Amino acid sequence: MEQRPFFDLSYLAHGTQKQQRVFELLTNNYIFEILRPFSPVLTGTIPLDIDTDTSDLDIICCFQESSVFQQLIYENWQTAAGFSVKSYTINKRPTILARFYLDEIPVEIFGQNRPTDQQEAYKHLLIEDHLLKKYGEPFKLQVKELKSKGWKTEPAFAKLLHLEGDPYLALLNMTR
Repeated sequence: MEQRPFFDLSYLAHGTQKQQRVFELLTNNYIFEILRPFSPVLTGTIPLDIDTDTSDLDIICCFQESSVFQQLIYENWQTAAGFSVKSYTINKRPTILARFYLDEIPVEIFGQNRPTDQQEAYKHLLIEDHLLKKYGEPFKLQVKELKSKGWKTEPAFAKLLHLEGDPYLALLNMTR
């Protein structure tokens, strides 16, 4: 079976203090158990240890029917603090975005009718992980410094790598 990094959350249990807290939060609240039919993946900054105090949990999912996915979200989290759910279209794909808080940590669940390992957030995660390993701790600290100043992740990477144009596309166009 093909290895798909970040699909198994166990790496969080042995990670940084924040990653361990996130692992406990996701496990104790059965988030990935509930979302299992939708191939959930935690993306964003927390898996890479480049998060800030205000970073959210970015969970991407794949659905076949948006109404089934949206119903599951309502059934499980509509009473959570700050709950909202929106349905819209991105690149001709139906998209569901839910936001809420768990233990004061912001959670964002993003779903599309496309496998999670083909979604941009997952591709960015793999590319950024590769770059952090390639350039080491000094590069990671520079990314974290920019993020602490309010920079979004992809623009921070693009700045440090001197990438031109749209930082999100520039990173996707990099060969790993």
